Amino acid sequence: MDTPNWKAKAMDLFDIEKHGSVTTLRLKPTDSLIGHDVGDRDALLRALYDAGATQQKVLIFEVPEGRFSPAAVDRVLERGQEILAQKGPRFKGKLHLLLSLQYTYEWVINFLHESTIVVVAAFDGEVDFDLLGLLLGCDYRICSERARLVNRVVERGVGPASALLWYLSRSLGDSQAMGLLLEGRSLDASEARDLGLVNQVAPVEQLGREARALADRLAAKPTEALHSLLAARAATNSDLARYLKEFGVGFEHLPRQDGGRKR
Repeated sequence: MDTPNWKAKAMDLFDIEKHGSVTTLRLKPTDSLIGHDVGDRDALLRALYDAGATQQKVLIFEVPEGRFSPAAVDRVLERGQEILAQKGPRFKGKLHLLLSLQYTYEWVINFLHESTIVVVAAFDGEVDFDLLGLLLGCDYRICSERARLVNRVVERGVGPASALLWYLSRSLGDSQAMGLLLEGRSLDASEARDLGLVNQVAPVEQLGREARALADRLAAKPTEALHSLLAARAATNSDLARYLKEFGVGFEHLPRQDGGRKR
């Protein structure tokens, strides 16, 4: 993970700003799904690691419109289908791009689970449910008024990614979480807030300022108190490791070319 050129690579992917004990990791707008490219993946993981290892108290993880979108997810899965078609029906190995996604998301989920800094997620635009778990794993979520959580989990035909069902079940209860996924119901910002999946909704033009103001308020709290709270949270989430071990982080299977049911 400690590649010598990770900072140079990171400049193409995100901006990093440090103000006192608050670090902002701001993904740059693009339609690329972060994590499927090895260089992108390593730069992201190292940036998160650095934030956690440099005595920061709060990390703001800003996701602009397009970065976690359904279109970005579809593009990766479509590329996987193209590769499978080229390799032929006898190919049984996992695709490298899916392995990279799985490695990235598992590492990020574990980072959020074990982190000693408070992570605030600030996001805008459409967010695919298969990436929603990465945001639900954060300690606080603030989104723009135009944010929308797009639910295509069952329709897409791959396992729910990013520990989604684990987080949804803890937030909503098993019955409501399963009902939401089976119905394929998408949520706008206010619906997500009413369900407790989002803590705060802000006007689009104020999203960054609202997230920074929140981070500054949190950073002013005693370090020992924050660390104790985060440690307690990790202890209550002890079964997350079991979920990841038994199910993984999703994207495990691509839909068959003929549309048939997988056995």
